[in-house]
Amino acid sequence: MAAAGTKRKLDIAATTRFKEAEEVCFTWRLEGLTADSFTGAANGAVGRLLSPEFSALGKEWRLQAYLNGETAEDAGHLSVYLALRTPNTTITPYVPLSIGDVKDSLTANVFSTAQPKPEGSGKAWGSQFLSHKKLLPKRDVYFPGGVMTVTATLKSTQLVVAVQGVAQAAEASVLPIPPPSALSDLASLLASGEGADVTLRCGAVHISAHSPILCARSPVLKAHLIGPLACSLDNVPVPPEIDEHTLRRTLTVIYTDELVPESAEEAQHLLNAADHYGLPRLRAICENTLAESLSVDNAAFTLTLAEQHGAAALKDAALRFVASNAVPVMATEGWRHLKAASPALVDAAMITAVTSAPPAPVPPTDPDTEGADGEARRVRRRTK
Repeated sequence: MAAAGTKRKLDIAATTRFKEAEEVCFTWRLEGLTADSFTGAANGAVGRLLSPEFSALGKEWRLQAYLNGETAEDAGHLSVYLALRTPNTTITPYVPLSIGDVKDSLTANVFSTAQPKPEGSGKAWGSQFLSHKKLLPKRDVYFPGGVMTVTATLKSTQLVVAVQGVAQAAEASVLPIPPPSALSDLASLLASGEGADVTLRCGAVHISAHSPILCARSPVLKAHLIGPLACSLDNVPVPPEIDEHTLRRTLTVIYTDELVPESAEEAQHLLNAADHYGLPRLRAICENTLAESLSVDNAAFTLTLAEQHGAAALKDAALRFVASNAVPVMATEGWRHLKAASPALVDAAMITAVTSAPPAPVPPTDPDTEGADGEARRVRRRTK
């Protein structure tokens, strides 16, 4: 096999044959393949072989093959797909696949329309379940003369694809493109602390971070580092209600925008951190987790939590849940506490139960939430 990234020659014979007005036959031949081509081929885009595009049934199509699987998990298999290339169109073909001659062949109904696979702007159908263990010992039968011929017959009512042979991987002029690594690189940067210039003080624990990232991602941290609440970079305070675990998880979101709460309890702590540091994506993740975790026992508490943190979407979900489960929820200890602490939330729940819709939120009247200095004033209140 040639080294990845070198220019390789691919010998393809492709024909389009019209049988009837509603049927097109397309043949793709790959020649010069050996057994090593299958076992040594790269996965993914680097190892993908593509046929010329062709027209059938008013749409554009292309065959594609992965000699050693489409992904690393599919290694050890031959994958063949038929891709619909025309954007914003749909079709539901049925595609049996066969390899070898009529007397000695492998057959399987591997092309499925139940779960079409996105491929560019169209869709693709195919399978990775053609094992090297079955194919390679009988390659002289399944790949006569070291040639694989993939034939697609497209009809308006059904689609038939037959694969008849292949051996050494034809050389392709595909340049390898590494997968995106920015998020993993930033996660590694946070973990290593290399180049850190900020120290967050969380009780007795000090956590290192990088001021450009913190400033870019959190308006509150920006206010602490270079704004109206600027403090020493080696002693940035953290509210006492945010513990070390929550802070580290919050920093993961700040650096990578990726996180799945481990539990509803963790989502409650992270919602507090999201509210404090002004992180809308983390807020939405936590609201979604808590909304999915709503139950009779926690509905009143979740409603209180949503009101406390201005989580409008979560409050809406909690009000609807309470309205749909009013009798059991009102029998809980949490509801009794809610009645004593927040009569306005009780009224909102009753309105939701009667109208099947939560009341419209009242716009803020606090002048501190408006104007250019509003964020700085909100930061001061959070840090008191």
